[in-house]
Amino acid sequence: MFTVFWFIITLFFITYSVAWLADNNGSVLVNWLGYELQTDVLTIIIVTIILTVSIILLASFLTRILAIKFPSLLKFFFKRNYTRSLEKIVNRQRQGFDELANLLLAIENNDEKYIDIHQKNFLKKIKHKKINDFILGKIALIQKDNVKIIKYFSQFIGNNNANILCLKARFNLALKQNDETRIIAWGKQLCKLENNSEIVKTLIPICKKHGLWQDVKELLKLLGDEIEGHLDANEIDALNLFEMKYFYQKNKFFKAQKYAKILLRKDENSTLAMSYYLKSWIKLGFRFCVSKKIKKLWQKNPQLFLAEIYDLNFQKFSNKRRFNLMKKLLKNSKDQNLANFVLGKLAFKIGFYQQSIEILQALALQNPSQRIYQILAKAHQLLGNNLENQKNLTLAKNFTKS
Repeated sequence: MFTVFWFIITLFFITYSVAWLADNNGSVLVNWLGYELQTDVLTIIIVTIILTVSIILLASFLTRILAIKFPSLLKFFFKRNYTRSLEKIVNRQRQGFDELANLLLAIENNDEKYIDIHQKNFLKKIKHKKINDFILGKIALIQKDNVKIIKYFSQFIGNNNANILCLKARFNLALKQNDETRIIAWGKQLCKLENNSEIVKTLIPICKKHGLWQDVKELLKLLGDEIEGHLDANEIDALNLFEMKYFYQKNKFFKAQKYAKILLRKDENSTLAMSYYLKSWIKLGFRFCVSKKIKKLWQKNPQLFLAEIYDLNFQKFSNKRRFNLMKKLLKNSKDQNLANFVLGKLAFKIGFYQQSIEILQALALQNPSQRIYQILAKAHQLLGNNLENQKNLTLAKNFTKS
């Protein structure tokens, strides 16, 4: 308050003096060695002030250089002042460290009153940003103030330990706010820097909830425990399913088959697991194995996905050969309706539209379905039979309503 008051008074005095001099400006005549210099008073005053300030700044700059390069010489010329200044600095530092010791003791005892007192005294004595930030961050840790923890420890850029403390604070804030997206994000970053079993155990159920099975797998590795201790049977199946799809997408087909086999051992009727198992064989080039396996499975239990993979196995063959190979597979099938649908659908797919119409129309009389009418409508459209196209589209719509 008083500082502002004195500043205003000083500023007023200077302004008033300059205005008075401008109104009552005199002249100055300098005669030296036959030369004369004439100017006004205000100019002389301004030039004198500028020269004085320049001399002071230059002297200060030269003194600093002298102190760096020749400290003993500076001490010789300014012995008394130098010693006094040094004594003041040392004394202030000693008092500051005494306050730091008292502050650390107060922090250990969690004495909030004396923590505040000693912290303020320490800041007055020692002006060191990093130490001050550390102390304030340490107090925030004791008080579990996550916002302040982030504020002060984030100042230590590039420091791994400070980064861990900030991530823990962010993780705890996300937990309080029940923000599961941020819990996962901060928790994963924290686990990369520090193997914290409590954080890992917190993350596992949240990752399971969101279906993040790759993260679950990595967290379990960090924990070093058996999967069975943290996942039930359905969750283990979901993890194996994820691994199967993941390795298939990464073109690691043997590993994809490994997890497909695990799923098939638990449920031999799993169409998804069998589909990935067979498609992995195709990707690996074992087409004969796929053909042989599908023939056995088809005879035992005909399913649409088996026929689709069987055709995929021979996709590089001519359309005529693909059609004949499929007819051979479907011969003497247990489910003749399914066999006819598969053959009619394949005929449409490879462009044999007339054959597709003949097969599917015959099937529609015995076992009609919306899908049959949709394929028939599209086949007639491609052949230019607009009336038949509209007729089958109507049948498909009516089939949905019924």
